[in-house]
Amino acid sequence: MKRIFYSTFSSVTIATTLVVTALSVTVPVFAVETAPTFNDSLNAIYPREPNFFTRGREQFEKEIQLLLIIRRSSPDTPLKISPEQQQLQEQLAPLEKPQVLPSDIDKSDS
Repeated sequence: MKRIFYSTFSSVTIATTLVVTALSVTVPVFAVETAPTFNDSLNAIYPREPNFFTRGREQFEKEIQLLLIIRRSSPDTPLKISPEQQQLQEQLAPLEKPQVLPSDIDKSDS
């Protein structure tokens, strides 16, 4: 009884798999395509505001003026280093340079 049930079940499973595979390969897939309208493409290119470009130009010019004012008012040395920091930097400067050890010289010669 189990053998008959198993063989019938496996045959039905294989047949169902084959039918589903064949149908999925042969049935065309239809994509829903929305064609862009002429008005949508124009709205994407041209803004709806009539003074859009003049406002942009005015904002751009204001930003340039602001940057020029900031540049003129800034001192020549923008960073101020305290004497304590300067001393610490001078103490640490020799440690930043790599030191050549005698063992490294022997390795590079071979």
